[in-house]
Amino acid sequence: MLRVAADAGNPEAQYALATFYKEGNGVPKDLEKAVRLLQAASLADNVDAEVEYAIALYNGTGTPQNQPAAVALLRKAARQNSPIAQNRLAHVLLSGKGTPIDKVEGLKWHLIAKGVGKGDPTLDEAFADVGPEDRAKAETAAHKWLSGK
Repeated sequence: MLRVAADAGNPEAQYALATFYKEGNGVPKDLEKAVRLLQAASLADNVDAEVEYAIALYNGTGTPQNQPAAVALLRKAARQNSPIAQNRLAHVLLSGKGTPIDKVEGLKWHLIAKGVGKGDPTLDEAFADVGPEDRAKAETAAHKWLSGK
């Protein structure tokens, strides 16, 4: 039934079936099939699929590596309130892989994710050296996002 719904274009079914293929749960493990399904679901604006597809693109898992495309998807999902995407985007902005380093923007996304319970001690440590002026900018932007203003 799930495969029928996925083949019919249902993004939730595509995402669910992709997770089965990714893990080999009830079907043979097939990362390429998983990625194709994630891509289809992400094109239909399934936020969870956007995040998983972005991670696959970033790492080159089951698909050719494309870090700039992955970062674009992470940004899209972060703006759609995905704490996982916000956390991953903070890591990417800190590392500069696939996008220029931007500690202020990275800290903003880290604080937003942390504000909804998705804290990351590694990022707390990594952003400890951000200067007071940049920290204030990031905190203001995060507060604005979290308050909806």
